[in-house]
Amino acid sequence: MVSGPGTINGTCVLQNGTMRPGNLSSPGQIRVNGDLTMNAGSTLDLKLYDGGTHQVTVTGTARLAGQIDLSYLGYTPRAGDSFDVLFYNARQGTFAYENDMFSIGDGLAVQIQYLADRVRLRIVAIA
Repeated sequence: MVSGPGTINGTCVLQNGTMRPGNLSSPGQIRVNGDLTMNAGSTLDLKLYDGGTHQVTVTGTARLAGQIDLSYLGYTPRAGDSFDVLFYNARQGTFAYENDMFSIGDGLAVQIQYLADRVRLRIVAIA
């Protein structure tokens, strides 16, 4: 388990581990001054708050696999909301979700968007 907030100087490799930025009561950030590798069995454990989210910043390359685990604190998911959760200089791979989307119930899903410098989670309505 890697939990924050805080800074990791150097390469961080998660093998069947969990990264949890921040704490249970407020948004926080883990900064990796180097590369981050999240292997297939790893989890990025994020809390979504009304007005914020946990975040990870990687100054090097983010190598992604594994999954995202979301929970909510004072926030009710709404279609159209988005959260930038992972920032990087370069990225390889993706999280392990078919069509980069996973259901969160109540007719909603999280769409994972891989942008040039970040991962954005967008709440979308599904049929």
